[in-house]
Amino acid sequence: MNKLYLVISMLLMGACSSKEDKLHQEKGTSLIKVEHRKFEEGVLYEKVIIEFENNKPILYSFYDDEDQLLYTSEWRYSEDNYLASVADYSSEGALQSQTKITYDALNRIIKTATETTDSTYFSSVKFTHNNNHTIISEANMNGFEFTRIFEINSDGLIYKETEDGEVTVLAEYDNAKTISSKSATDTYNYSYLKKGAFPFSFDQIFGKNRINIVLFYNSLAFSMDFLTASLVTKITSKSCPFIEKYVYTLNENNFPLSKKEYYRDEIQNEFYYTYE
Repeated sequence: MNKLYLVISMLLMGACSSKEDKLHQEKGTSLIKVEHRKFEEGVLYEKVIIEFENNKPILYSFYDDEDQLLYTSEWRYSEDNYLASVADYSSEGALQSQTKITYDALNRIIKTATETTDSTYFSSVKFTHNNNHTIISEANMNGFEFTRIFEINSDGLIYKETEDGEVTVLAEYDNAKTISSKSATDTYNYSYLKKGAFPFSFDQIFGKNRINIVLFYNSLAFSMDFLTASLVTKITSKSCPFIEKYVYTLNENNFPLSKKEYYRDEIQNEFYYTYE
């Protein structure tokens, strides 16, 4: 998977409504830094520092387990304050790859394109927005071409993904909160804390059109968890006895100071949040 998709998945741990985002600003709780620690078999193997400016991510710095810089990603925004491009640099400062995002006049993503400077990888995805509440995605990744169809529900959320005539993902929401998701092989159910919210809103990156996060990923499965500010506590699978578990500490405004993710009771990720 492209680096950019990975860094966004680390950032978009939840998403806030415009009303919630205004509340964050009024309480003086703008996010200025997130530290993400990644573990394998309980051992730290990578650390990512995400820096913010005006409540928008502007720089990701990736380090190994010995605090040696691996690479960085710079996030750049348009005059409309939408994410326009991301540039990845080596630890020596050499440009490695760049991703560009194109929107239409209705703040809908119509194209994403990524290319490495050494031409070893490229991807291009074109989106056609239809009047029947469907979006056709035509992708070309290093010469491999495929088409997907996304369907939008009455709340303006993408809830179904189809490929080759088969439904690959079907999501059920409650006020933009994912309640369950179904694939061809499994069903996943979500539980949430009764209080607390994430401090960051995806619309600060892509604008207020909630289909954009799915289009950026070109995947409903990778993106449907990022539409709500609510704090998920566990995800259970119908076919698997193991659960994903999430543990938080909250500040006085009920925003996370830390988040820990476990699978099979083994630590996978830790997040630490800094506000001003």
